This record gives sequence, structure tokens and C-alpha cells, in this order.
Amino acid sequence: METSKNTTKSEVKLTDPVICYPGHIKKCSKISKTARNILDIILIIMRIDNHVYLDIDAIYNIRQLSTTYQGKNYTEQTIRNAINELSKNELILKYKNKNYFVNPTFFIKFSPEERRHKLLTGLVEIGAIKIE
Repeated sequence: METSKNTTKSEVKLTDPVICYPGHIKKCSKISKTARNILDIILIIMRIDNHVYLDIDAIYNIRQLSTTYQGKNYTEQTIRNAINELSKNELILKYKNKNYFVNPTFFIKFSPEERRHKLLTGLVEIGAIKIE
């Protein structure tokens, strides 16, 4: 898979889990099925810091992934419309030009190491683990 200009291959790991917070269901119910499908792909390609660069290369990758994993063959314009809809509904937040952040209020991505650290930190904070 090609990666975009501001993202290196080491930063995009398709195996990193995405955590969906409870409020995402209500927010996602307001968008079209196509926009939801595109959001699913964006969640796959976003970096751990929730950044996604949506240039023409990324749109091509979204088309390829949606064809492979969803059996959908979206046009470039359909994907752009879905990106605009996601931005309008604040599921993705436009930063500069083609730089977006997936709204961390609804979705975050962890590397396995970061997930382990956060789990252990959470257990320490609630007193489940005693550190000596």
C-alpha cells in the first residue's frame, strides 16, 4: 500500500487496533452509508496520532481498500463527497489543506505497546497492581 507524503510506511500499521468511544454511534447514524464505509477505511489508514493525509494518493488507496475489503467501487468524487460529509459532521477534523485528524472524541488508535502501557497505567491508577 502506498502511503501519503507526510506518513511513512512504519507509521501506518493496518493491525493497530482502533478504539471506538460510545458517542460515535449517534454521530455515525447521521451520515450516509457511503460516508460510513469511507470512515471505516480512514480508520484503517490513520496513524496512531489520528492523523490522516487525504491527497490523491490516499483517495486511490481508499478506493483500493474499499474494493478489496468492502466490495465497493467508489469514484474519486464519491470519496471526496464522503470526506466532506465526515468533516461537516465532525467525525474528521480538517487541519490544513489535505491534513485531517480523525476526531479523538470518537475514535483513537493504539499501537500494541501503547495499549499495554495504557492498560497497565490504568490498573495502577485504580490500585489493581501494587508497584514496589
